[in-house]
Amino acid sequence: MPDIPPIVISKTTLECVGFSADKATAVWNAWTDHPQATDKGNKSFLYFMTVWPYGSHCPFLEHDDEKWRQAMTAFGLSTDVQDKIMHPAFRELRLTRSCTHWCRDTVEIRFKALRYTQKPREHSRRAPAPSIFDKSESLTHIAARGISDHTILFKDIDEARADGFLDTQGCVQHISRILHSSPSDFSSDRVYFHPELATVQCYAGYAKQRGTDETNIMIVCIAIPNAVLQGLLLTDCGLQRLYWPSEAWQEFVDCNRTRQTVPLELCRYQLATLLIGSTAKYRLTCHRGVTEDTVLVMDGRPAVRYVFDGSDDGQDFLEKSIAQRPYIYHFTNGDWNTWLAEFEPRESGVQSAV
Repeated sequence: MPDIPPIVISKTTLECVGFSADKATAVWNAWTDHPQATDKGNKSFLYFMTVWPYGSHCPFLEHDDEKWRQAMTAFGLSTDVQDKIMHPAFRELRLTRSCTHWCRDTVEIRFKALRYTQKPREHSRRAPAPSIFDKSESLTHIAARGISDHTILFKDIDEARADGFLDTQGCVQHISRILHSSPSDFSSDRVYFHPELATVQCYAGYAKQRGTDETNIMIVCIAIPNAVLQGLLLTDCGLQRLYWPSEAWQEFVDCNRTRQTVPLELCRYQLATLLIGSTAKYRLTCHRGVTEDTVLVMDGRPAVRYVFDGSDDGQDFLEKSIAQRPYIYHFTNGDWNTWLAEFEPRESGVQSAV
């Protein structure tokens, strides 16, 4: 990968974020010829590089790895970055989203890390806020032991993307920084957490795999009092559950992934403050049916998500529900290599990319 460019908006940046030399030249030429030359900044440059190369066709290629390669080559990603996206250890996770999604997501991860390295840091001299977690405990121990009368949830976070999520004392400051904005199983503009550490480690590993040396991935662990979650049962649409293999789950997920209107009988899931449900794999369609191939399996069990409402009221509820300061764990290259050594199929013969 080229050295970090001193100016973020540059042709070298396009190569750093994953484009081949030829595609970087084409994108840069298109950018410099862009008619709105007076209104260019980091955000518009990121938008341009994650939209212009892909056009309007966004194929969902499912399990055909060769077609994924062809699509990524057409998009202009370098062979090295293609290899990172196609790493066999993350195949099941990769297949939960489209090829176009992962291409754009990878470019964005790399660009925001690059931009973040050039941002001045604010160093606080204030003592950290109180935490319900014992800082001497490992993340694995916390996951295994739990906390009495609380539900423990995990989320992988790209530090550059989530800039501003925590304040200088480590407390939640802006929930909006971790909103999931692209179409997903249970609608966009929601906040997704996982109850299983193994699941979030896989997500964190895949983000680390596709990033650069500057990409800093964190695992955030929060505790929510069980009494708060139980209180949602007393409100209309407060807490809803939707699991595989029900047909309602299939239809709701498919509507959200394809941006279709949700049927009236399923609106209660869309209005829920908290929706707990299974994570889908592949695009769900009526002709496919609900089979074992339609749900993501992690650690031998269907993966489950806790999905919080992303509206202002939903964000306020989540922020107030988190018990004290979250536990923050930086997912290092060493963690990534350890995870890969434990979970990668030995017959693949693929070595760590970090």
